[in-house]
Amino acid sequence: QQQQEEQQHEQQEQVEKSWDQNTERIFHDGVSWKDVAWLRGMIPSHIPLVLKGILTREDTILALEVGGVGVDGIMVSNHGGRQLDGA
Repeated sequence: QQQQEEQQHEQQEQVEKSWDQNTERIFHDGVSWKDVAWLRGMIPSHIPLVLKGILTREDTILALEVGGVGVDGIMVSNHGGRQLDGA
């Protein structure tokens, strides 16, 4: 019984470690408004650019004005999936 519990605990720790490592690879905390402006410049103007995960009024204003070009829309979300559509 105790050995089985220890194995389960070890497996859980391995899952958590894998999750942490995967999260570090997927999420990049260095994304900035300069990146949004660059992306806007790379996308043809007839394709809308929509940002997901905007949470504050200030970020909404920045999103709409970024680089003097702005995005076409925002999607408000509070689940923390700042850089992924499926969090």
